[in-house]
Order: sequence, then structure tokens, then C-alpha cells
Amino acid sequence: MKHTVLIASKNLFFLQEATEIVQRDALAIELIKSTDHLDVEKQLKGEISFDYLLMTLALPNIANGYTLLSRTADKLLPSEKIFVFVKDVTNQIRQSLRVNNIHQVHQITELPNVLQYISVDTGKRTPPTQKTRLISPGADLETIRNALNQTMGPAGSFIFESCGGTGPIDPAVLIEKIVKEIGMEREIQQFYTLLKNS
Repeated sequence: MKHTVLIASKNLFFLQEATEIVQRDALAIELIKSTDHLDVEKQLKGEISFDYLLMTLALPNIANGYTLLSRTADKLLPSEKIFVFVKDVTNQIRQSLRVNNIHQVHQITELPNVLQYISVDTGKRTPPTQKTRLISPGADLETIRNALNQTMGPAGSFIFESCGGTGPIDPAVLIEKIVKEIGMEREIQQFYTLLKNS
């Protein structure tokens, strides 16, 4: 029995890798690909019955990924059938995803294992193990982190980390990356206002 899997990411290499793994390993999976959160939601509401959703959070930006999860987890698809892939799995990311009851968080490098699991899933096995690599936050960038968290809620910590806020980085470069990732004018203005008032 083939499982129908909706896989979503703005990263075309991620989508291509999934296709190559399914073909190379002759997995019992039919992949439907998407690069946009609105398309994913439309597909989940459509005529095709999906067994799983595999996604990165950037659809096309991280805020869209969190919005998609809030609209779909346990509403359009059971949350245990949703697998989220990130560059680095941290406790902050896990906590921000638990808000939507998402527990399947994996590093992108674990994609082959997850696809193998899905291919032979009969509903009686436990999902693949999740490897965690913790990232230590940089204390000197706390003002930026706080402004971002106040603006974006749980997604703020993930955006901060994905933009390089945990390592040595020029604050101006970090702010520029964060603004690009936020992508929504109202939230960008709120972020700048909070930075000025700090």
C-alpha cells in the first residue's frame, strides 16, 4: 500500500532529495510537492487524502510555517502525521512546535530515515528517533531576541537562531536577516519599534 505524502518546503533541494530517495529506494510513497503554505492548506482541504505532511518551517518564511501548523495540526491532519524538518533541533524549537501539538521534529539530514519509516508504516510502530543538537544562545544579543520574541511569539526564538543569532554576528547584519525572514510589514514595524524602545 502506497502512502500519499505532501512534502512542503521553499528549499527545492530538499524536495528533490525526497523525490530521489523515494525513487532510488523504491519506497511505497507517492509524493505531492509544494513550496507555499497557502497551497499546502488548499491541498489538505482538497480531494486527495494525505497520510502524512513533511515540511520545513520556511514556506516561504518561518512565520508562514508556524501559521500553517496552527491551521492544520489536528484540524486537517492528525498532528502525529506531521513531521517538521529543521537545520538544528533545539529545545526552543521543540517548545514552539508543541504549541500546535507537533512532536515529530527532525534535522533535515534525517529525511531518508523518516521516508523509510513512512514507507513501511502500518500504524503499529513508533516513529524514528529524533536526534537533538542543542545550541547555546549568545547573551550579548538579548535585546534583539526579546524584541523578536515579543513580535513573533513562539516563532521568534526559531527565527533568531536560524538567522545566526546564536553565534558571533554583527547585530546590524542579524537585524537585517531577521527583517527579511519576518517578511510581514506590520510585524517588521513592531520589531523596529521594540528595538528602539529597548
